[in-house]
Amino acid sequence: MILHLNISRKILTTAILSLLSVPFFAYLLSYTLINQIGVPPLPPQKIRFSVVAESLKKKQVFFDEPEAGINDFSESYSLAFRIPKPNKFTPVQLTLPRYTRFNRLRIDFGEIAGNKVALSAITINDNGKDQKIPLQRIAKNFPKANDLMPPETRSQLIAFKTTGADPYIIIDKILPPKPIVHYYPETIRMWSWLAACAVSFLFFLTILFLTRNEKKVAFHHLLLIISAFFTLLLPLWGLRYNIDKDWKAEKRKLAEKKPFDLQRLFEYPEHYQKYFNDNFGYRKLLIYHYNYVLYKQFNQSPIPRNVVLGDDDWMFYYQDPDLLRIQYFTNEQLQVIKNNIEKRSAYFNERGIKFYVLIAPEKINIYNNFFPGFNPSQHTVHKLSQLDQYLRENSKVNFINPTQEMIASKDKYILYYKQDSHWNDIGSFFGYRELMKAINKDFPNLKALSFDDFSIVEKKIEKANISSMIGIDTTWKTGPFLEPRFKPQSTVINKYKHTEDEYSEILVREHSNKSLPRILIFRDSFGEFLVPYISETFGRSVYVFTNYIDESIVERENPDIVVYELSEGRLNLLLKY
Repeated sequence: MILHLNISRKILTTAILSLLSVPFFAYLLSYTLINQIGVPPLPPQKIRFSVVAESLKKKQVFFDEPEAGINDFSESYSLAFRIPKPNKFTPVQLTLPRYTRFNRLRIDFGEIAGNKVALSAITINDNGKDQKIPLQRIAKNFPKANDLMPPETRSQLIAFKTTGADPYIIIDKILPPKPIVHYYPETIRMWSWLAACAVSFLFFLTILFLTRNEKKVAFHHLLLIISAFFTLLLPLWGLRYNIDKDWKAEKRKLAEKKPFDLQRLFEYPEHYQKYFNDNFGYRKLLIYHYNYVLYKQFNQSPIPRNVVLGDDDWMFYYQDPDLLRIQYFTNEQLQVIKNNIEKRSAYFNERGIKFYVLIAPEKINIYNNFFPGFNPSQHTVHKLSQLDQYLRENSKVNFINPTQEMIASKDKYILYYKQDSHWNDIGSFFGYRELMKAINKDFPNLKALSFDDFSIVEKKIEKANISSMIGIDTTWKTGPFLEPRFKPQSTVINKYKHTEDEYSEILVREHSNKSLPRILIFRDSFGEFLVPYISETFGRSVYVFTNYIDESIVERENPDIVVYELSEGRLNLLLKY
């Protein structure tokens, strides 16, 4: 007897696709249970050592994973540790996520120069066995260290001193390569396959139900349903492989995945939802192209409260209402600022130091003709012009405001980056030139640079903070830069952090002619563009990235000149300093 099976094309195709989907669902479920909820894929490795240091700044240990293709150090593959008390030995034990075997370690010792550190031998526990890295082997790696002085090896420790802002040592060839089979708990694997079979069977029944009217259903409809189903799984697939990790669509910090905790079982879905909403696959890619279409096709800003798109491809950072000249200082505030600057001037005069305040104008007050809907004839006074006039009439302090000179030259030169909030090389040179006019009154023999010392060239713009706020890459654009026609005479002497703040950078440059006056500049981000010009004018130039004047640095440097530079949008700092 011959059994004839009359299986339709629809049922056969659906059954095959359902069977093929079983491994996919099994892998997806096991990955979710193991990696997303928090079951460790492999037993952990541990690193133990003891350390003592003067600074309490956070330290960090980086590690590679060559068997996973991770050969460079990154924040994703690092662990932090802290020293609770200065000058006291602290035992450190770090547990590393054991995905494969690491071969190199990099130990960072904070971000402060001049920090004295002592380190013991390092012990690595690998599969329950201790492997010790002796002091002699650690010392051999110091020629490849960064910002560290040569060490002094003692009986139980190795002592050294940091010399810069990024001190670290790399120890390589730690664990020999060995093939390791990834550990997946058998129970989880079994239940994942059973659940995958159940899901695939439900998938099969669902397709049959949706296409039960066989005579009216075309085969391409079936494929459309299947395609839509797998399209819904793309965000999970993208999350698994971090498909769009190189796309930069947002500057805010995204939600991080929290480990699964049975004691907080009912809170976990909410935390995971925030993590998934911020990190699902292809999210950054979609946001980037959405922003790009708004910007390029409709000339609209994705975040109009902070970024305004102007004419001729200009962008403006709109945060302070005064940038539209609708707020002013009160008479009491003007008096407070005047008293503060005069008090600072008196402090420096007692020490034989000349003091100057330099303001970097905001782009909107120079190129307001490109700001949509702006009518300068209706707004003739703003905080900077108001303060400038008040100080000219009521004080003799050195207050430098290059706004009028820049407005007079804005049609001849491009003074600001179009997609960035900062002035460019040419705009900052105007600020330098006005500053030098004031300084030359006190130092007439000091020679300032001129435009004839530079050539204007078009170069690629490597950073643009406004366009990055809306997730648009404009670094392919070019802009005017100044290149010196002379051989620079200044060199970098030191660069380091002076506080725990990550932006508290001190840069020291010295001229070949040490007899030139010494200058100390307390600056913000606009002041970075003054460095090439000021460094070629003074014997020693010290640049401190900070909001306020640090008297301890003044006492240590003992300069001839102190400059306090800040941008127009931060004028309110003059009420406090």
